Amino acid sequence: MTGKWSIAAAALAACLGAGAAGAGQAEPEPIYNVAADDPEMEAAKARAIAGLPQFYQRLARPGADETRFMVKFDILPGDEAEFV
Repeated sequence: MTGKWSIAAAALAACLGAGAAGAGQAEPEPIYNVAADDPEMEAAKARAIAGLPQFYQRLARPGADETRFMVKFDILPGDEAEFV
């Protein structure tokens, strides 16, 4: 995934999950290996890009129960990807 797509996908995930995480230690997240041309991932990226305006609005003016926002991004250049 390219950086632009990675951030977009993560942004939507953060938007949908904002405020859902409680205080304290977070559980480790599962690791998923996905092919670069995976149709479900491509659809998720498209939904993420479409949801960015809403994410930015909620980030600028969070609701009372929206206290934690997160964006994940690819830290490894090249074909391999690891999102943190």
